[in-house]
Amino acid sequence: MKTKKFLLTGAVAFVAAAAFGMPVSAAENAPAPDSTTVTYTNNSSIDGDSGVWGVVVPTAYSFTDANLTSTGVVELIGINGYTLDELNDSLAVQVKAKSEHSYDVVDGANTIAYSVKYGTNTVDKTTAVDADSFTTDAVTELTKAAPKTSTTATLSQKGTVKGNYTDKITYKVSHTGDELK
Repeated sequence: MKTKKFLLTGAVAFVAAAAFGMPVSAAENAPAPDSTTVTYTNNSSIDGDSGVWGVVVPTAYSFTDANLTSTGVVELIGINGYTLDELNDSLAVQVKAKSEHSYDVVDGANTIAYSVKYGTNTVDKTTAVDADSFTTDAVTELTKAAPKTSTTATLSQKGTVKGNYTDKITYKVSHTGDELK
């Protein structure tokens, strides 16, 4: 089994600034009647060993007092002109994860626990990790037949102290099986 480590360069940031920001009057917070809020979602891709497949991971999970969950997707893709259809049926990609702050979002001395569910596997501060702090077991395994895993990050509670709470998740991928047909 080949193993190759990748650090997610676009840090997965957990930002609760909206939930913990300074209070302002309703007039200051009210949306303009002639405006629309626009959001942009961007995903990072971690390339596999040979440059024919990659794994897309979420670039961010965001929480607010009104929404203590955030969703994403981890997905196997073909890269560099290769498609998922060209990958071998025997290819199985294992994805492992580690949290910089052991699955706490942190602002100075203040912390709030969170967890991330990858399909049916939940990862939190009680999850077993190896010597490099990556999960001992894969958080998900991706194949040509099952290339996507939905993710849900859940903040354990609302913050009691205002702040900008963050953490960073780093991913590592490895594979078994043949890469191309």
